[in-house]
Amino acid sequence: AHAAGAPSSEKKTGAPGWCGIKAAAAGSCGGSFGDDTPPAGGVGAPSPAVLPLGQCRPVTLPYINYEEAPGTPSLLELLAPAPPPVSPAPAPPGGAAPAQSWLPPVFGGRPGAPPRAAAAAAARDFFLHLALNHSVVPEVVNGATHLCASSPDELAFVSAAEMFGLTFWARDAARGLVTVLDRGGGGAPVEHQIELLDVFPYESSRKRMSIVVRLPTALLPPGSSCREVIYTKGADAVLLQALRQGQTQEVVRHAEETLQEWSEMALRTLVFCRRELPNFAEWRARYDQATHDPEEMRAYRAGDLCAITRLQAELEVDLELQGATAIEDKLQDGVPEALADLRAAGIKVWMLTGDKVGTAKNIAAACSILPSGIEPLEITEDACPALKQLTTAELLRVHTAHCELLSVPADQWQNPAATAAAERLYEEAVTASLEPRFPVVGAVRQALEDRAAEFRAEEAASAGVSGRWWGGGGAR
Repeated sequence: AHAAGAPSSEKKTGAPGWCGIKAAAAGSCGGSFGDDTPPAGGVGAPSPAVLPLGQCRPVTLPYINYEEAPGTPSLLELLAPAPPPVSPAPAPPGGAAPAQSWLPPVFGGRPGAPPRAAAAAAARDFFLHLALNHSVVPEVVNGATHLCASSPDELAFVSAAEMFGLTFWARDAARGLVTVLDRGGGGAPVEHQIELLDVFPYESSRKRMSIVVRLPTALLPPGSSCREVIYTKGADAVLLQALRQGQTQEVVRHAEETLQEWSEMALRTLVFCRRELPNFAEWRARYDQATHDPEEMRAYRAGDLCAITRLQAELEVDLELQGATAIEDKLQDGVPEALADLRAAGIKVWMLTGDKVGTAKNIAAACSILPSGIEPLEITEDACPALKQLTTAELLRVHTAHCELLSVPADQWQNPAATAAAERLYEEAVTASLEPRFPVVGAVRQALEDRAAEFRAEEAASAGVSGRWWGGGGAR
């Protein structure tokens, strides 16, 4: 498999946002998708039988504003059962323009490119991943279908899968089944029921989400007979390190370059992988034993390392890279101005995010949290590997032991000096508790103090950067 090129960042006029999707094994295909909140009130759900490849139901249409990347093979033509008509299809209801596509004549013929059938199978399995690995639940209210999700990102992924012929149709939690309608054959849609064997939910410490499924034979890639598969999506920093040794390095390198480009554009990225599980029955027996152990379940719910987490991680290695996605999460109107008002009122503003450093910096700049022209001090696990040893549980334990130091008498709440003194005592107590076992904490604090001193010196010399960026001084 070979991937080269990147999705276009061009957007149609009035587009709510876009999600660039690349199938690494699909011969360098890419495109853009909308990511927006669907209209209120519910929408109808006509049968996908009347929808050709490249169109969606009204319930998912608000998330689609598809454009194919210039100079790359067309995903729509790759997955189409027959050559598409020469004339463009009319715009679907709602005003969204039809997809524009192009398939270079060299597709599948250049050195290193997969045969068309293999590329189509890889792209199809990628979109099957998008249709399965999520928590979206369809609900019918007064004859209209609503898709309920924890975030619009998941709805955008489901919509993208539907556009390419794999419609997430139903979820039967009681029976552990997910129903997908396959419109890729060109005729009436074929219903597939996929057994959902297990779900490893997303957690900030894991930075990934996985589902273990048993696929029907019709959805198996060519040449495969293993029906048990794990689909994993998550942060590239985690999943690119979990790829199997035989993964083509050129594909991985191109994926890393594309993800870096997307992060520099302040897009939220995910990597999608899969792995066949021929020894699933043996693993499942050990996993069932661990999940029926009360002590193991207690440790798992507390977020501690245990046999359950180790067994989950056992499946999430030796993965095969499928592709990557990027979501633009647009700021709501007035966000930078509102944050500026908060800072002007003396309120400290923090941005908490699980995004990559480059993405976080771009979002902070867009929110006017990070001043323009400033060189930020980056304290990351890459720069300070010892920070990886600091767990959330440890930080919470230390905070709980010293949080009373932050208390200020009611008559001193408006006194900045009293508040700063309390924070200083708290900082010193926390640092003293952590530094003996984690010396990096003291080094980090000193670096922050040094940078804060630089800012205060610059303030004294000119009316440049306001001390409010640092909460009125200090390293807090």
